[in-house]
Amino acid sequence: MRKTLLIRFILAILLLSAALSVSDIFDRLPASPGEIINEMYDGYSGILKLWICEGWTPGAGSLSRWLNSASERFEKTHDGVYVQISYVSPQTLAAFNYAPENPPDILLFSSGMLNDKSDLIPIEAPETILPGLQTNLDGLCVPVAMGGWAWAVNAQLTGTISGAKIAFPNDEQYAHPSVALTAMLTGNCEDTPSESGSSSRYGMDFGLPSPTLPPNETKTQNRKRREIIPGSESIQSDDAYRLFTLSEADALLVSQREISRLESLSQSGRAPDYRIITTGEAYTDQVTYASACGLSKNHAEEKQALSKEFILFLLSDDMQSRLSSAKALRVTKGGALYSSSSAFFELERFYTENRICTPGAFPQSTPAIPKEEIDSLLEGSGSAQDFFYRLFPQQSLSQSFRF
Repeated sequence: MRKTLLIRFILAILLLSAALSVSDIFDRLPASPGEIINEMYDGYSGILKLWICEGWTPGAGSLSRWLNSASERFEKTHDGVYVQISYVSPQTLAAFNYAPENPPDILLFSSGMLNDKSDLIPIEAPETILPGLQTNLDGLCVPVAMGGWAWAVNAQLTGTISGAKIAFPNDEQYAHPSVALTAMLTGNCEDTPSESGSSSRYGMDFGLPSPTLPPNETKTQNRKRREIIPGSESIQSDDAYRLFTLSEADALLVSQREISRLESLSQSGRAPDYRIITTGEAYTDQVTYASACGLSKNHAEEKQALSKEFILFLLSDDMQSRLSSAKALRVTKGGALYSSSSAFFELERFYTENRICTPGAFPQSTPAIPKEEIDSLLEGSGSAQDFFYRLFPQQSLSQSFRF
């Protein structure tokens, strides 16, 4: 009997000791991620939901690599915060304030995608934003990345500027090459011819002799109204890029997407001999804007503050200098992303050195030019300058080089 009681007593001590040991082990274990977040943010989960809809195409095909890099760097300096990136359709983005169960905290979008601004949080654009990109922001968003337009020109092009066969892509939902065409064909002429022999500074300078003045017209009159007219065989087509690579077009209207394709084609030795040039107005409808939302009900102030902090982090010089990974252009003043040997060098230089014209984040209407007017322009009977300044009347007054 005594032996049985002794055994029970020893077992009880062993069980108590084991229980205390287990408790001690759990006390020494690191806290779970959820517990850490709760301690730091008083219950806030730390998840920032970011929705993005890309209405234009960077040279790398997407901003995803750049955006993922930004989220990783932001998370490293903000313990417990996780940026959840979701790519959504234009329809889903436009209805962002109808997602009560899981609303976004940050929106990245293109010009004209958002009509309802009622749930966006005010944010101030930094002074480092390039001139012209503050258009139609309404204090509710900032640009964070952009693309642009240029010409890829056959390096063997000869003859007169007005006879060039131009190829350019069809318009897309949020990117309009036809509007870019009128911007690039708009401009005045210099008094002094350039070293290449062309006197066209703000028109299509292909490095060719300037067109002959019409009879009875003075050079001053010509400078005030002249624009370069495409050749009669110019064409707007989804096959524009292919036509140029087959040397069936003298010039191709390009964005960073086509420049990247031509660069890759050159590296394989299959591209025509070309060069990238820029003319006319520094117009672009390829801009990504960022806004913070005010829809979250839990920890709203913390989320809004972190959302705006992340957006401004995208505008830091560190992240802007990394836009080359997406083959896009920076929207802030700073060092060049591309060297003089890069096919992107001239595109970047053009938008850095000129005041940018853009529809802005919230245009009253999407800029567009009817097909019949583009046809008349290609036939030589339309006016690129009239078309462009009708869409952007403020631009004709804001340029110092206007007569």
